[in-house]
Amino acid sequence: MRDYRPEDSFRRIHWKASARMQRLQARDCEPATSVELVVCLNVATLARHWQGVIPDQLERAVSVAASIASHGIEQRWPVGLIANGALPRSDQPIKVLPGRSPAQLVRILEALAAVTPFATSTIEDMLTTESPRLPWGATLVVVTAIVTEELEATLLRLKEAGRPLVLVSLAVRPQDPERLQHIIVYHLPPEREAQEALPALTFEPPKPVQAWALRSTGSVGRSGCEAEDWSHRLVA
Repeated sequence: MRDYRPEDSFRRIHWKASARMQRLQARDCEPATSVELVVCLNVATLARHWQGVIPDQLERAVSVAASIASHGIEQRWPVGLIANGALPRSDQPIKVLPGRSPAQLVRILEALAAVTPFATSTIEDMLTTESPRLPWGATLVVVTAIVTEELEATLLRLKEAGRPLVLVSLAVRPQDPERLQHIIVYHLPPEREAQEALPALTFEPPKPVQAWALRSTGSVGRSGCEAEDWSHRLVA
């Protein structure tokens, strides 16, 4: 039992304890013994989502999100998806609740295949709104082509609230590890040719990054660290 936090769902409130303590108390659930993932896709590719979209960056973000979901399903983990992009003829964000049925990967891939670049909200607002509605022990894997100060602040708040988090950044420049302490960060910069095709953006030659791997023997590059086993580090 602990004090209630704004990020907590009302379903976690322990009303009898709250009455006894004269302040809201929340059930401090034990960490889940099994791995559960929620892939959180940001469809924005520019600092302000209403400024437009870089199609190649969005396509790569969708591809990485699909790869992570596929890996999770292969490991027989419950996997879900939320995205601040809408389906065609809809203004509602995409949401597929975690599951591991044989049809779960199909649901997620179909949603990703249909996603539009129209952002229904900022990634920060989506994470803040949806986090209390998701299973508490689930690891949120945030996939984004742009990492802003607002997103960093939101991730730090969620981490302080007890949320397991992983950031997969497709941005040109790696994040400062001092700014996102205690959050696992994987940096997958665009290829040099892709960067040169974006004249509006400044960039440095990318550091070598190991290929994205989705098998138990594979690994990915983590900023500031040697490559480590993907399936082990994702849920650390």
